[in-house]
Amino acid sequence: MFWKRLLSAVVLIPVLILIIYWGSPFFPILVFAVVVVMLAEFGQLARSIGSRSCKVTLFLSALPFCLSAQFGFPVELAIAFALIVAFSAEIFRRHVDDVFLSVSSTITGSIYVGWAFGYHLLLLHQIGDPIGSSLVFFLLATVWCGDSGAYLIGSNFGKRKLCPAISPNKTIEGAVAGLIAGIAGGFVVWFLLLQETVGILHVPILGVSLGIISQISDLSESIIKRNAHVKDSSTAVPGHGGLLDRCDGLVFSTPALFYYFERFVGNST
Repeated sequence: MFWKRLLSAVVLIPVLILIIYWGSPFFPILVFAVVVVMLAEFGQLARSIGSRSCKVTLFLSALPFCLSAQFGFPVELAIAFALIVAFSAEIFRRHVDDVFLSVSSTITGSIYVGWAFGYHLLLLHQIGDPIGSSLVFFLLATVWCGDSGAYLIGSNFGKRKLCPAISPNKTIEGAVAGLIAGIAGGFVVWFLLLQETVGILHVPILGVSLGIISQISDLSESIIKRNAHVKDSSTAVPGHGGLLDRCDGLVFSTPALFYYFERFVGNST
């Protein structure tokens, strides 16, 4: 598993760096593609739990959030559209069994993947050139270094379970190691790209905050998988499971970084 993870990283990370650096239109296209795959995986998990929500309904309800970020129309319209689509799909299907579960899973998926992840990742990249791309690098380094540190230390030295009912393999030792690795990754990106934009005192604050939030985000996806009785959301990324598994830590940490920067850093730059 470790070597599969490493090989996937060696192949995918350089491509990802280039796309983030190139920016528009490559980065928005990548985000839209990732969101579509994540929604497909989310839809499959929802159906395993008992929802009748279809993938088309998920796409129609979630993608307007990404369109809102990319083209600047009010996000409130995307919220209203998601609600209309979720309920209309059940009305026209004319089934009453488990309707609330289907509507709830559609709305949850659209907010979870479309708004929290896709919408805010696009907004983060749009903050400015080159600040936006640097912040995306900071986000990925903090979350993914934390994830790798937690995996390596937890799988080899972890003894005390973190949340055994939700994710049996996660340990307290791994969580602490992940927090430290995430802070280290954030400092590297700050040193290389963000010294002139973000004060050094923000780095440990963001490192700890994003580290904790990303682990909560990771465990949140584990709750969905636990209810669906699966280990991975798919097999799209060798060694990592699906894209939903690979990006689960980013779902909550992306809006956290965006609003932190807007509130505490952006006004001073």
